[in-house]
Amino acid sequence: MSRRAPAAISGTGGPPPPAFPARTPADARRNPPPRLLGPPGIRPHRGGLRGGLAWAASSRVSPGAPAEGAAGRLERASRNVFETFPLFAALVLAAAAIGRHNTAVTTGAHLYVWARLADLPLYGFGVPWLRTLVWGVAMVSIGFVFVGLFTRIGPFVR
Repeated sequence: MSRRAPAAISGTGGPPPPAFPARTPADARRNPPPRLLGPPGIRPHRGGLRGGLAWAASSRVSPGAPAEGAAGRLERASRNVFETFPLFAALVLAAAAIGRHNTAVTTGAHLYVWARLADLPLYGFGVPWLRTLVWGVAMVSIGFVFVGLFTRIGPFVR
């Protein structure tokens, strides 16, 4: 028995066969398309990540869509650090410039760094009360450094 080529290939005319059969809503319920972005339960944002392909290819002059969930919390936490760090850095540099390395300055500097390191994951995971407490410790530690600039506190007085 000989095999014949389809009419579209053999040149005898006729419409070519469809590349894919038409998909009906019943087919979609029985066999949903595969998820290509991430594990189950994580939905892509606007057809892609954060703002879509057009946003990713842009110069990002406009802010685009705000981040949601843990990404949004981590973005806000990093902005919060950048708001308080210049004051902390100026105070520590001033203490170093005048040679004031007393207990208040060193304790305040250590507390600020460790509190900010603890604040980032607490903010990211959305732990409200403990994060607020750690943030308060970081703000008080800036006060320690400020007070240490003008007083001689503790055994590390110079």
